[in-house]
Amino acid sequence: KADEIDPVDMTIYHDGVRTDAEVRVDVEAAMDSYLVNLPFNGIFYIESFRDALQSVRNVVDVEIGQIDRINYSAGESSPATSTISRRDILDAGYAKIINASSVNITIEQ
Repeated sequence: KADEIDPVDMTIYHDGVRTDAEVRVDVEAAMDSYLVNLPFNGIFYIESFRDALQSVRNVVDVEIGQIDRINYSAGESSPATSTISRRDILDAGYAKIINASSVNITIEQ
């Protein structure tokens, strides 16, 4: 089973040219694209993930408070959750985003 990346505490600031909903669609696509383009058994880097999100049109800043990784190791009865501090090797070789709707999207004030 794929590792899961959970953006527990993350805020995306944008310039207000587009709606929060429009920006969210592109942010979620950027999160998925980042993971899809990692090599098999790749390393998830917080800063590379942030770079991918900052490349979204109209995004001006990305604040990452906490990103967790849920790992489903073979033979374990329940998954292990850990907070990614800088980087993490994906044991499953790939990952998917969960709880993308929990990401805060807001206009830069």
